[in-house]
Amino acid sequence: MGAAAGVAAGAIAGTALPCPAAEQAAGTGKAAVTGATGAGRVVAVSSATAFKGTEIDAAVVSRMVEKGTAAFSGGAAADLWKSLFRPEDVVSIKLNCMSRTARPNRALIDAVVEALKGAGVKENNIIVWDRFEDQLERRARLKINRGAEGVRIYGTETPADNLGGYDEKVFYETDKDTPEYRASTGTKSLVTKIITTDSTKIINMPVLKDHNQAGVTACLKNLAFGAINNTARFHKAPMYCSPAIADVYSIPEIRGKIALHVVDALRVCYNGGPDAPNSAWVKNVGMIYVAQDPVACDTIALEVVEKMRAEAGLPDLYQTSGQPVHIQAAAEKGLGVGDRAKIELVAVTV
Repeated sequence: MGAAAGVAAGAIAGTALPCPAAEQAAGTGKAAVTGATGAGRVVAVSSATAFKGTEIDAAVVSRMVEKGTAAFSGGAAADLWKSLFRPEDVVSIKLNCMSRTARPNRALIDAVVEALKGAGVKENNIIVWDRFEDQLERRARLKINRGAEGVRIYGTETPADNLGGYDEKVFYETDKDTPEYRASTGTKSLVTKIITTDSTKIINMPVLKDHNQAGVTACLKNLAFGAINNTARFHKAPMYCSPAIADVYSIPEIRGKIALHVVDALRVCYNGGPDAPNSAWVKNVGMIYVAQDPVACDTIALEVVEKMRAEAGLPDLYQTSGQPVHIQAAAEKGLGVGDRAKIELVAVTV
């Protein structure tokens, strides 16, 4: 059996982040978006004042989002948000709440929510979500809300029901996995209803971290494996989550709704991820990344983690139990630009 997918058928001190001078935009980043989906274009927003002591400054993060999205569009930030989202849209914001030490930052969530409201999206038409509902509460410290008022916050799986939130008609099926790690759905991985039925657009907001079996978690892994169940079967060597990540991301019901990636690199986990037990492996970096090309963005994100590891005297990820081969696989599948020489990295400072 082969792979099938579809409906019914299946600023850390001393660390120079990858923003070469030739690519920098002197804090403005004004340039036209490359292609209809910003192919090969990544905006890196940094701020030396993102933290007040150990706490994140919400006002600074809000300005980072504004300047980053303005730089990406080449105009005003509001222009980008209004071009991507309409008042009638239901927009789901995919978090990553796996880690105890590299959790989603509330300031960034709030800044994105406010930008959507500024574009006319109704508050109750905004869904903040992750795969496991209990992690939204325990790790992101968010209050679950499935009601008709306010921003909705909920997960696909709850402690009482791990399958009801999935769409049995939209799935990824393959036997290219580790059979002994299959869950109750066997060779199928079902797609969350939050994507298939609850929302019309997706904002993908991963927290940048290394991963002990996929090398790195950024745009591709956060959305692909957060969108489906039965993922444990893809993690072991020699797969390292590939080609499953690229295959799942390519499912039309998923890929067709993705509007924007906003990578949370305010704090970055460079070792022991995804659920690093040691807070010393999480550093305050004060960065966010804005992109529509997940491959280009993940290529840059991988550089960040690898540089941090090198400075800590750790081996590169290709010499560990987790190898980030899924990024190149996604490039080969046509999901974005993987050639570093063809990626336009625009640096913005706040």
